Amino acid sequence: MTGIYMTENIKSKIKVCRELVDLANYILPEIKLKQTSAFDLFESSKFKNLDYVGQDMLLLEQSAKTPLSQGENRTIGSFFYSLGKYDVDNQIKQIEFFKEYMSSSMRKYEEMYKSKAKIYLSLGFSFGIVITLVLI
Repeated sequence: MTGIYMTENIKSKIKVCRELVDLANYILPEIKLKQTSAFDLFESSKFKNLDYVGQDMLLLEQSAKTPLSQGENRTIGSFFYSLGKYDVDNQIKQIEFFKEYMSSSMRKYEEMYKSKAKIYLSLGFSFGIVITLVLI
């Protein structure tokens, strides 16, 4: 079970990164072309599907509550806090930076999953067999 838990943990990190990259891809044209306000963006369906992102993050700088690392959660919180606080050009640069940051995090977790998932599952299975044999 531990091996499955560890692999699912990495998968959930990949999923969060992918959702945030998709969100940045959604926000970029909204800011660039339509110049939608940050509060209006939070009303869209893209944000409502993410339980770790809320309008309170626009008003108060706080870390996000995701399975990612503490530093990544702080970066996510800082990004959402800064939405709508700069001019359009700087906002676009900030969104592109955030998108690249989350993309690199996603690649890091995907590489970790590829390299460690089999090890976690094998060790978990082997440990389970050893425990079973000891109990018999």
